[in-house]
Amino acid sequence: MPIRRPVSDRMIQTTNDTCRELARQLRKWGVQDHDDTRWLLILAEELGEVMLQVGDLPEGMDSPGAVAGYLHTAGEIARGLLTDAGVPPGGGAPSNLRTELIQVAAVAIQWAAAISRRSEPALPMANPACAFEGS
Repeated sequence: MPIRRPVSDRMIQTTNDTCRELARQLRKWGVQDHDDTRWLLILAEELGEVMLQVGDLPEGMDSPGAVAGYLHTAGEIARGLLTDAGVPPGGGAPSNLRTELIQVAAVAIQWAAAISRRSEPALPMANPACAFEGS
């Protein structure tokens, strides 16, 4: 079914890439039903990787707060892993930043689906596909 509102080719491509990442995550870990605290930690770890691709935060951006503190810690952990792998931190290639953001989007979708599963009757598992593909 064609989309009735204007959507750019870049948005369609990005949405399809997010759907593919979601399918990859589902193949790797299956359906995940964590509590919200665990989901927050998973998402924070992914955001830490985004931080590394962007580079160091400006002075004062890592201000007090549990999430900001965790993001800083997650960024440092990811920085160490990337350094060990020979990847320089900060100022990553735009394609790497895009990949990390797509992973963030897929984790957020998984978390939202987990919340829905807690309160809604079970739906049959569908093959993850994107509504935009083939449009």
